[in-house]
Amino acid sequence: MNDPGQPASHAGQLEFVKLAIESAERRRDAVENKTSILIASNAILLTALATLVPSLVTAKGNPTGWIPVGLGILTLISVVVSTMSAIGILVSVSSGKKRGQVLDFAEPEFNLFFFSKIAEKTKADYLAAIRGLSDQMILEQLVAEAHNVSRLTRERYRLLYFSHRAFLVSVVLFLSALMGKIIFL
Repeated sequence: MNDPGQPASHAGQLEFVKLAIESAERRRDAVENKTSILIASNAILLTALATLVPSLVTAKGNPTGWIPVGLGILTLISVVVSTMSAIGILVSVSSGKKRGQVLDFAEPEFNLFFFSKIAEKTKADYLAAIRGLSDQMILEQLVAEAHNVSRLTRERYRLLYFSHRAFLVSVVLFLSALMGKIIFL
């Protein structure tokens, strides 16, 4: 074990960075799985709402009939907001444009470990670029990648939090509209 005053070995630093990247990627994958489940739940809620709408609309003569209809409309809005937020997690956050807004360093070309930079080069060009890096530069790029993956994952969790709250509001409004239908119609 290293003395706290002594710098960690290069191999130890690389292992630490590798673990940090893997941890952030596991969390990112968990967010994507939860998001997929949320989108499916929204579809189920939307289907249930669609079956409830015809019975809500038929309450013309009842003065309190607007309550379930209004709750149904608010539910629809909440479901749409929740779904769009969830889709945003899967689509926009993973795009290079959104990633560029989250990166800390000014030149995205700097990090040769970002998958887009790997894919846009030929194998020979990429190998030449990697061979031109010192051990310290490789470590710095891996650290930058660990930080960027973690920041993107945090952004996804923020969007997932918002999406979950919108879904919870949708469920409460749907149940209220259903109860309003039973009570007022």
